[in-house]
Amino acid sequence: GARHRGGSPDGTGAMLKWLERREQDVLRDGEATSAFLMASKLPQMLSDILDVQRLPFPVVRRLFSLLAAAPVKDPALRHKSDPLYRKLLEGPLFTPTKVWVNRGGVADHDTRAEPFVLRYIEQLPQMTRERHGATPPSVACFTDMATLLATLHARFGDCEATYALLVPLVQPMRAAARSVNLSMDTEDSLDELLAVLATPPLVEAAVIEVADARNSRVHEGRAHEGRAG
Repeated sequence: GARHRGGSPDGTGAMLKWLERREQDVLRDGEATSAFLMASKLPQMLSDILDVQRLPFPVVRRLFSLLAAAPVKDPALRHKSDPLYRKLLEGPLFTPTKVWVNRGGVADHDTRAEPFVLRYIEQLPQMTRERHGATPPSVACFTDMATLLATLHARFGDCEATYALLVPLVQPMRAAARSVNLSMDTEDSLDELLAVLATPPLVEAAVIEVADARNSRVHEGRAHEGRAG
């Protein structure tokens, strides 16, 4: 479908209202709402929101809050929710749009714009200090962003393409964290998450493989000792 620009105030209001309702539904009945969000055909409004080229930041905040909710990201529902998170990752929020550049009369699209989510991350410190409607300022928008990155990595992180999309967000998240009033526990968890996001999948797999090989050698050694005794 055609990509929306997302700029019209009416469109923004409708998107916010829809996401707000879904969030209230999740708190009331997480199971039913998750089933609705993960239907084999995504709800039209959610599909439209994920296709918007430049989503207004308040809508991104609401969307990420919904997708970071425990009933929605529940690993037990992974087979149903993977398509939803994949659409998010492959959509305009995380995947940079190609920019056409005219090089000496030759149109070239190798240049990629930054993913839109980078701009959102840069705004997070400011957003944690603002009231959102009746909600007092809180670090929730920052922790939701971190939760969502952890979820995307847990599901698709073993793939090079996902690593390429998530690794440019590590430094901006680190920079934003310095301006956000996080608890020590949250800071520690964030450091761990960013270290994982910065590790290429092949290296991660190799580290696990080495550990496995070491364990099996230990077991073999013990078995050998047992036989020798």
